[in-house]
Amino acid sequence: MEIKLKTKLLGHKGSIYSFAYDTSRHHLLSGGGDGWLVSWQDGQKDGKLIADVGDQVFSLLYLDDLDRIAVGSMTGDLYWVSENTATSAQKKLFHKKGIYDLLPYQETLISAGGDGRLGFWNLHTRDIDESIALSHKSLRSLALSPSSTHLAVGSSDGCIYILNCQDWSVSNIIENAHLPAVFTLSWLDEQTVVSGGRDAHLKVWKVLDTKAPVIDVSAHWFTINHILCHSDKPIIATASRDKTIRIWHQDDFELVKSLDATKSGGHIHSVNRLAWSEDGSELYAASDDATISVWTIGP
Repeated sequence: MEIKLKTKLLGHKGSIYSFAYDTSRHHLLSGGGDGWLVSWQDGQKDGKLIADVGDQVFSLLYLDDLDRIAVGSMTGDLYWVSENTATSAQKKLFHKKGIYDLLPYQETLISAGGDGRLGFWNLHTRDIDESIALSHKSLRSLALSPSSTHLAVGSSDGCIYILNCQDWSVSNIIENAHLPAVFTLSWLDEQTVVSGGRDAHLKVWKVLDTKAPVIDVSAHWFTINHILCHSDKPIIATASRDKTIRIWHQDDFELVKSLDATKSGGHIHSVNRLAWSEDGSELYAASDDATISVWTIGP
């Protein structure tokens, strides 16, 4: 498989922590430590500043049906931003610490908080409807099963929580999945979750059998910040604090490619977040070096 650096997008003034892809306008949205929400049109190196929320942006989600962008901040505030209006972002308060991930589910937006709580927001009123105190430590990652029947939640207490989406009850807990913290999750199929954590390991779990992982790979030198499965190809991308992006075969988790600064022109600081383009032909990576790298994925 051929993977090449296409370009780097410059413009942020600090670390970039979050991505969202606007499918209606076919462009990427990014947010980071400078508090900026920036739009990047396909094929253009210059970004457009949409909003400055005045706080570090930890998570982003574009809601196509509502033409709104949900923005989770370091202090735990949730901002609602529209690209079509010049009005300032609408701020909502609930979490006491940072919002690390956002996920849509039916008419609800789910937020993962540094206070150990899941927030359930009404997408129409944009107010909090309910919450669940799930852990005494930060909730870092959210992942919905392919049929949307179960929610996997990764926590800084080292556990993966599997919740039933019908009533949000806890169906199972994978304890000590990563020590000391689970940072990122993705479903491979209805019964299988892949996880990454501060221990730099990539692990595959059967959610009904939590005794031991099916696969355990020492994948990076430092924390795995994000895992992203490709929509069509049987590959998975991982981003790490060790400054690399790595591509893996989904079937056996053999390494396909390691993208670093020296050999590939990659990043010189931690890689924090990944996103695929709409057609899956490009991979975007956000880094602490304040750049976004764009990689073309060949056959």
